[in-house]
Amino acid sequence: MRAEHRRVMRSLDVGEKECLLEHTQALGHYVRVTKKCEKAARGVREYRAVDNTRTAGFKFRNERLSLLNDQYRGSERA
Repeated sequence: MRAEHRRVMRSLDVGEKECLLEHTQALGHYVRVTKKCEKAARGVREYRAVDNTRTAGFKFRNERLSLLNDQYRGSERA
């Protein structure tokens, strides 16, 4: 997951402080970018919004991170 996080950071050309890999029980793993960098991430078709609240920036996943998240949640239950 961290490798995918670094790939997303490179694709958006942002640093670690602007692009964070986060996890919650309800949403699982996702990437969050700050409000300052939100515009760049929202324009990428590859990224799908996870949570549309505007207070904490833009939370999203791509296909690869969704697969990794599903694998992690599956192994967590076993």
